[in-house]
Amino acid sequence: MAITLKFGDKVTVADVRKFHDMEDVVFDREWFERVDERNRDMYYMFRDLAKNDSDLETIKSHHLRYDITRIPPGMLG
Repeated sequence: MAITLKFGDKVTVADVRKFHDMEDVVFDREWFERVDERNRDMYYMFRDLAKNDSDLETIKSHHLRYDITRIPPGMLG
């Protein structure tokens, strides 16, 4: 099942980061080692968002990008 976000007049599909993707950057190693399910979703990234095509062109013309990251409840501790 794809995770989506409706933003303006567009629906964007999330780029999903799995728990195992974070192994090299997790600071709390004890916490990381306690998690049994390594393939679970850790967070969702929605990239290059804009309310419409005109806004997207304006954002990109300034060499910017508008992203949203959603972290499911219970992932930070």
